Amino acid sequence: MSSLRPTCVSAPGKVLLVGGYVVLDEHYSGLVLSSTARFYSQVEAKARFSVNASVLRSNLQVLSNESTESVSSEWRRLFPLAVESKQFNQLVDGWIEENGGRFRLQLRENSHRNSYIEETVLCAVNGVAGLEAFKSQDTFQQLKETKMGVHVLLRGDNDFYSQVHRLQEAKLPLCRTNLHALEAFLPPTMEERGGKLVALKTGMGSSAALVTSLVAALVNFFVPTMNFATQQKDLELVHNLAQLSHCYVQRKIGSGFDVSAACFGSQRYTRFPASILNDFTSEEAMKPEEIADCITDNALWNISNRVKSVRLPSSFHLMMGDVSSGSATVSMVRQVTKWQKEQPEHAKRVMDEIHRHNLDVEQGCAEICELEENYGNSVDWKMMAAQGREQWGTTDAKIGAVLLRLNEAFSRFRDLMREMGTSAGVPIEPPEQTAILDATLAIPGVLLAGVPGAGGYDAICVVVIHKCALQAVEDLWVQWPITHPNSILGFNFIPLSSLVPIAALVSKRKIGNEDDVEDTGSFSDDGKESMMDNQEGELSFYTANVGDCRAVMCRGGQSVALTSDHKPDRPDEKLRIERAGGFVDNIAGISRVYSAAGAGLAMQREASTYLAVSRAFGDKGLKTPTPLVSCEPEVNRFTVHQDDLFIVLACDGVWDVLSEQDVVDIALPQFHDSKAAADAIVKAAYKKGSLDNLTATVIQFGWKSDAQLRQALENSKMLKSKSSKGRNDAPAEADNGSEEEIDMFNL
Repeated sequence: MSSLRPTCVSAPGKVLLVGGYVVLDEHYSGLVLSSTARFYSQVEAKARFSVNASVLRSNLQVLSNESTESVSSEWRRLFPLAVESKQFNQLVDGWIEENGGRFRLQLRENSHRNSYIEETVLCAVNGVAGLEAFKSQDTFQQLKETKMGVHVLLRGDNDFYSQVHRLQEAKLPLCRTNLHALEAFLPPTMEERGGKLVALKTGMGSSAALVTSLVAALVNFFVPTMNFATQQKDLELVHNLAQLSHCYVQRKIGSGFDVSAACFGSQRYTRFPASILNDFTSEEAMKPEEIADCITDNALWNISNRVKSVRLPSSFHLMMGDVSSGSATVSMVRQVTKWQKEQPEHAKRVMDEIHRHNLDVEQGCAEICELEENYGNSVDWKMMAAQGREQWGTTDAKIGAVLLRLNEAFSRFRDLMREMGTSAGVPIEPPEQTAILDATLAIPGVLLAGVPGAGGYDAICVVVIHKCALQAVEDLWVQWPITHPNSILGFNFIPLSSLVPIAALVSKRKIGNEDDVEDTGSFSDDGKESMMDNQEGELSFYTANVGDCRAVMCRGGQSVALTSDHKPDRPDEKLRIERAGGFVDNIAGISRVYSAAGAGLAMQREASTYLAVSRAFGDKGLKTPTPLVSCEPEVNRFTVHQDDLFIVLACDGVWDVLSEQDVVDIALPQFHDSKAAADAIVKAAYKKGSLDNLTATVIQFGWKSDAQLRQALENSKMLKSKSSKGRNDAPAEADNGSEEEIDMFNL
């Protein structure tokens, strides 16, 4: 029987940089970037739960699971499922029911209605039920037998929704500083359109991010054997099911680039054949076996050939300008489609040219990254950002030439999009937008500026080669007098994040109100945790440790301790223990913590109940009546240095026989295979005679260049040589680079 462990999955938003309209055709491709704006779906099992709905506007009464609501004789109740979003003031609450091998979400009488949520759950549950991996564990039946329910919590970052009106009402300037100061997960601003209230969005793919995160979280919860982080086939399956779900809830088969970006990160995207999903347009088509056959057919989806990962230097930043007067994207697409049918030869010529320049932009990005790696990541982007484009070549001829080619390709792409708009009679890049974009391009450090996606009056975007150029761009936009009649620009600052697809985001962490919402992470199972955090272009991570498990960084081939073991004789721990009424003593050569009662009990049983660590989970005897042993983790934040290559997490059985430098030396040659590196550490400790449990995990920073790896290997050899010439086995003290200790959250 499987373990119903809680899970939290987040999926990023998107910006279609180049490829508007042509990305609708599977013969062409576009360049889409994933953003730091994310939707979070947290799923957990609760015993006959009742959701606290007092915060909801309707004072919704949540019925108990023993409700007497009528159930059709044909449908069999399995377990309750509720999807809650305090941010959107909604609670979609009902039962998962089964009839003849098909499943549905039957809502309670007083439940809120949300078609996106209801139909995504419908697709996900039926898709999961058809998988062979699910049938071997059947978590649906487990939930029914244990009388458990499923609770889902949804939250979306503020960047998905326009904050212009909120800042105006507060009489605050429309700038990045004020946007960042807003409380996280704010309710979106609503506006009446066509007789109903709609959220004011920024066009960053909120619906795709919501659907993708919800589908992925449900799949991971119901089929816990799946691993998005290490198994590409599992990630592709989630992508396929999310595409099917997104098309079903929208009642149309879209291009799919937004869902693809939510799953795989920044990429060159070529759409899937629409025929794949033609059969899944009605509720009658939601049959588990048929959905499973579709989403597991890798040859049919052909993702390896349709999706190519794209990245940019870490110093590059993207900023979006949110234009309050939007465009009707659907009607614009219809007009362009009509033009393609009426003038096929002209349309094909324009689209072929757009596609060619799209590829030129992608090629330019790849060349810049390759040059940066060849330089050992030592490019002075900040200095170049202080110069105009015409001077980039004087700073570095090779990089300057590539940047200018990339800029020219993007400029030609804009020309062709304007030609398409003029021919089709739609404002793809209106004159008001052209004026502010051209002025933006004149600012030093600006590489690209354009209208993303389908264009129009929805948004503008800019890519700079270093964040120091952003302030000048913001100043220009804030002061711009006529972007569009009666329009106002607000801003969302979004560092490019091409390396954070959904694969890296499966987490057991709950999202607390005080959390930094740009944090995503995965936790080890052995008392240590690490969490990545990308803030304003700076990559940081957190460690949280309890006991004598340890985290060590490989920095340029040298070991750097990130954690300090919680031993009873550690001065701060010893003081805490003694203040709590406990004792610390050396027994058989090992420092241990004990209480007076514990010592007497040990004498009676003729066995030691003393503990060799000062912090641990369990060990209730040393936590009552006073906590001599603490379960509180020690949390620290670190910044990733230029020459940091990987982190090793290992339990005490490893450190009993291997030094921190030994572990780094063992793992370093296996840099490109983290599993092989972890296996090598465990085997080495076993051969050294360790008698304790052995567990190791290696977290590699896969974007590091081969040149950095070679230098680290040389440094490691030099350290070994020095050690063999006379240094004893005493471990060297190293500065762990800790910035601050942070009490981030309570688990």
